[in-house]
Amino acid sequence: MVEYSRGMISVERTMASDTPQRVVEYDAWFSDCNIHCLTNPLYYGSAGLQAAPLPVGAYAWFRNGNLKDVFVRNFTGGANGTIVAVYTPMRR
Repeated sequence: MVEYSRGMISVERTMASDTPQRVVEYDAWFSDCNIHCLTNPLYYGSAGLQAAPLPVGAYAWFRNGNLKDVFVRNFTGGANGTIVAVYTPMRR
């Protein structure tokens, strides 16, 4: 995890298998979040369904949520993708 001076945080994750994985394993409440696909396309969505495609070079944008609730999985079996999530923590 990298925290920037203005409160933005980034995390990187490379899939280790073809099963759905959380973007992060801890509560990370955000006001804005971009998830960028760096290598190999992925699907993203909720715990029960990852049906939205995320091609290489594209990003998904979210507002007001918890990064722990976002799941990703490989688009093609065995082709482990890498994402970077950049988010602004939600102010309490």
